[in-house]
Amino acid sequence: MIKRELATRLATSLKMSARSVHRVLDELLDVVADILATSGRLEWRGLGTFSVRTYPARKIHNPATGETIALPARKSVTFKPSRKVRARLKVASRSRPTKRPVKGAARRAKRVLKPRKGRLGARGR
Repeated sequence: MIKRELATRLATSLKMSARSVHRVLDELLDVVADILATSGRLEWRGLGTFSVRTYPARKIHNPATGETIALPARKSVTFKPSRKVRARLKVASRSRPTKRPVKGAARRAKRVLKPRKGRLGARGR
């Protein structure tokens, strides 16, 4: 789902215009970004916790040229879902249909695990 779809869905459920909901979402994202930039953590009860993680500077090796490159330190946002969200995801994953096994897959798997008799290999032992 993209932001436009979220705005449309919220607009229909709240009986508001899509334009005003879109402005509210833009403002919400700006506020969340400001909070993460200043404090580094945002706890949203019922949804989860956003936090900023700092990765240290490191050196990497380019295998094509043999050159060593220094990567600067960087920051990234991580998200840890709440128990409520994890429980909903668990229920949603159970309701999905499972993939049917491929016909003959079990037979082929046994064949791979069990070596055939009569094949002695390259040395002929």
